[in-house]
Amino acid sequence: MASTLELLILAMLAEPPWIPLSLQAGWSNTGGGFVAAQYRLRPVSNELEIVGNVSHTAIVGGGTSIFAASLVAPYLPASTQKRGAQCVIAPNVYASNTEGPFVVLPTSGAIQFQFLPVNVTQVEFHGFIPMDA
Repeated sequence: MASTLELLILAMLAEPPWIPLSLQAGWSNTGGGFVAAQYRLRPVSNELEIVGNVSHTAIVGGGTSIFAASLVAPYLPASTQKRGAQCVIAPNVYASNTEGPFVVLPTSGAIQFQFLPVNVTQVEFHGFIPMDA
């Protein structure tokens, strides 16, 4: 039989459930076996984990696009955090002086993509965001 301390440790190490992101107009989960846009707070490491593969008909003009509804406390970082997007599908190429694209989570919680190329149709992302940095 497990002791109270052992049960407490197991509860602390248990993976918290995923929470679906509420996507903004024009964005949808890609589906077809790709991971849905979601997040969870990892209390032991005090990090927000965010993951997803989302699609858009085509972001005309590229640039910045808020793709998910704002998060609320306790899911807001102490400072703006930026992570690279893992995969971006677009029918054009990047300018040689363009950085990114990035997934950005500002302290307001309005999750956005920055520096997307013109006519993006799909973006995949995953990252850990410290809540106290």
